[in-house]
Amino acid sequence: MSVRVRRRAADDEGREPPTRHRLRSVVTGLSTRAPSASRSSPDGDGRSTTRVIVGGTAWYTLAQLVPLPITVVMTPYLIHHLGVDRWGLIALVTTLQTIISAFDGGLIATLYRYYAVYAGADDRSSTTKMLTTVLVFVLGVGMVLGILGWFIAPTLVDHFAMPKGLRPETTFYMRTVASLLALGFARSAIAGVIIARQRYALNTFLFVSTYAVWVAGLVVTVKGGWGLRGVAVTSVAQLFLSALIVVPSALPYLDRRSVRFLPRAEARQLFSYSAKVQVGGLSRLANAEFDNLVIGTLLSVHSVALYNAGTGFATQVSGILGNALRPAANFMARTYGAEGEQSAWNTYVRLQRVWAVLCSGCVAAALGASYYAIVNWLGPGFRIGGVIAMIIVAGQGVLTMAMMLNFYCIILRWADIEVRFGIINVVVNVALTGALIWIGVLGVVVATAVAWVVSSWSLLRAARRRTSPTAPNFIDGPSLPASIVTAAAVFAMEYVLHPAVPTGPLGLVAAAGPALVGLGIFVVVRFGPRYILTLLRGVLGARSGGVQAMSSHLITAMMDGIA
Repeated sequence: MSVRVRRRAADDEGREPPTRHRLRSVVTGLSTRAPSASRSSPDGDGRSTTRVIVGGTAWYTLAQLVPLPITVVMTPYLIHHLGVDRWGLIALVTTLQTIISAFDGGLIATLYRYYAVYAGADDRSSTTKMLTTVLVFVLGVGMVLGILGWFIAPTLVDHFAMPKGLRPETTFYMRTVASLLALGFARSAIAGVIIARQRYALNTFLFVSTYAVWVAGLVVTVKGGWGLRGVAVTSVAQLFLSALIVVPSALPYLDRRSVRFLPRAEARQLFSYSAKVQVGGLSRLANAEFDNLVIGTLLSVHSVALYNAGTGFATQVSGILGNALRPAANFMARTYGAEGEQSAWNTYVRLQRVWAVLCSGCVAAALGASYYAIVNWLGPGFRIGGVIAMIIVAGQGVLTMAMMLNFYCIILRWADIEVRFGIINVVVNVALTGALIWIGVLGVVVATAVAWVVSSWSLLRAARRRTSPTAPNFIDGPSLPASIVTAAAVFAMEYVLHPAVPTGPLGLVAAAGPALVGLGIFVVVRFGPRYILTLLRGVLGARSGGVQAMSSHLITAMMDGIA
């Protein structure tokens, strides 16, 4: 149970801020170490917070960018050789697989949280017991679902509107996917051990390798005329390769003598926590599917296309920012396990301030570019899609800024806050959609964006009641004027350049130019010319150390300046 502690003044360098709770061990036997103001890695390897988080962000971003050009090339190739019907079936089965994967009981997200805390304390015994417990549970449930899926697949396929000749290979594909679901969950559970140890390069190598197998397997099987059976076989090869990479890499962080189940009380605690995480995750899934369902049934399929074009662009923007959020959350959890709640709080406060400024600049630049990015890419018929993109970028921007706080709450096992956050999101979205549906698709989009803002503010209020009334806001006040100037400047540049920009993929790429200029404008307006000159002098002074020293100085100085 938590106890009250005395309030002490806090400064930006890590002294204790006002807080209402102190660390209690997340599991029996995990000791609490004295808080530390050090900015080095919880492993004690001397790596700075900046280096760990920036390095993790770079690796995550690489994993996100690698598939993009390949997808652009492979999509028409596969459609041409497989046919539109088979390609549609792959998309349909993939969608079903994604939906089913969301019903993991919240276990994967929960494991990643616990693994990171254990990694901070180098508690390999608890990591092993938790992994053993979850693997047995997942494989047991997966075996039952796999057998059930094997017999249900033919009936399900009969309900697909498809050529009769494709039913046998589609059934084979569905049965294979059903059989691999549990193994996929198990692979993710083991991979979490590696990610918790900040092996981001290895995680990216795993993703790129399995993606390469996917591409190569599809090319080979398509040429061989295997159809959807080839897609199924490629999925098996993917999973086999990932197991060869993940399992040996995770073994050094496990304890062979601890291969046993968690005690009953701890297992109950684990599954109770994961159930709350599952509710929060399903609420986000329900929100997304609710919007598509409302637009597709009450408005038109054409409106669905406009909606997906706008939301797709906004999701890519938030996904890029999310690449920085993941290693930051991992670092906070490891700090919690290594040094206790107070050090985790100090780390969170520092990261939140940096995160708020980073998001403000990126969202402002994307907001200014989003309308013309869609219009340049898809043509003037998608102007409403461009407006949708602007609204969603703004709403998701606020939501993304709040995610650092959301992860901090999860790290401290306040999953009930995430449940409340998700429920408020759904309730507000449904209520406002009913009130604004008469406007059309824009009414649905406005309802979604407002729901994100309202639920984010509710998250902040709930967290402040458990931490401190002065917990940092996830929106950076001094950045607001700079954000407005940046968004307006980028939009103006896009407006001027629009007549000369071609439509299609080149038009989408061209929209990135003003956005990058906008980021520079944001930095100048937010920090002032004098700060920029001082920063540049410092970077040039570090040139004797090479590009790495210069970039390291730049990133560290900017983070220190923000914090």
